[in-house]
Amino acid sequence: MKNKLQVFISSTFSDLQLERQAAVEAVLRSGHISAGMELFSAGNESQLEIIKRWIDESDVYMLILGGRYGSIEKKSGLSYTEIEYRYAVEKNKPVFSIVVSDSLLKAKVKKNGLDVIERDDIKKYNQFKELVLSKICRFFNNNTEIKLAVLESLLDIQSRFNLKGWIRYEDVPDMSSLLKQLSLLQNENTILKKELLSKNNKVSKELFGILNYEQLKQLLLNEKINIPKSVSNMNKDVEQSYFDVFTANAGIFNTGVDNQVASGEANHLMYKIASDMIAFGLIEQKNEKRGQRTASVLRTSSDGRRFIAESTLKNHQAGQMEEKVESREAESNTESKS
Repeated sequence: MKNKLQVFISSTFSDLQLERQAAVEAVLRSGHISAGMELFSAGNESQLEIIKRWIDESDVYMLILGGRYGSIEKKSGLSYTEIEYRYAVEKNKPVFSIVVSDSLLKAKVKKNGLDVIERDDIKKYNQFKELVLSKICRFFNNNTEIKLAVLESLLDIQSRFNLKGWIRYEDVPDMSSLLKQLSLLQNENTILKKELLSKNNKVSKELFGILNYEQLKQLLLNEKINIPKSVSNMNKDVEQSYFDVFTANAGIFNTGVDNQVASGEANHLMYKIASDMIAFGLIEQKNEKRGQRTASVLRTSSDGRRFIAESTLKNHQAGQMEEKVESREAESNTESKS
């Protein structure tokens, strides 16, 4: 599969028309595509943007440097030819230059007059030519040498650079079967992700069911948090279990804890407890509208409400049992006295 390279040909125009034509013929004969600015006249900023886009889209930049500097771009004070050259170098495009020989330039002056050499911006032309000659370039004495330079330069560039270029549609491998396989794999991947997510959600929802009430209660009793005396209203800091803090503040957690609702250590304490207890499945986090703002709210989950209800029921049953024990003890004392 042979790639066709797009070659941007840059030069002054009126004095190098035959040379440009020779370069275009050589590019086409080598099986590549030529690009240039023959259809556009230099002179405004939008034109410069078009030139840059053409260079961006080309694979190779070629300069034919004759005896003229070219039209000046007002903002930079440089010729469009020099701007094109510098831009291609800046974009790391493969660049090759073909420069008119002194003998050919003298012959062109003798034949066509002084219009083929620079007379207005001689200093800028000499500086630009010096820049071009500081890099690898070739001189030409006739159009045949231009064609030869183009062919040899493109062969060299193809061997040294991995350029994408253009390819014919019929040369593109048939990817339809691969695309179908890719689509099937993507669908299968989506299904597997959904199944995995469903399983993960199921595991998190069944956390309470897996452990049973007493096991989960013991876990929460083992998890401790330090409560500053400024919050506990005691003379010193105290340590309480997550179970005691969670059940004692069930009403607060049911309403939802938002670390922006209030300030101070008490609010921070509630927010920390709620954040940590997400792992137990007793607290869930949601974005909720609160007044004019949206806040991240931590509130009791459905498992958390079941856990609190179970705790309340067991406390009530324990209280009833204590009352029965106390009642029996009282009756026993009465009988013994009598």
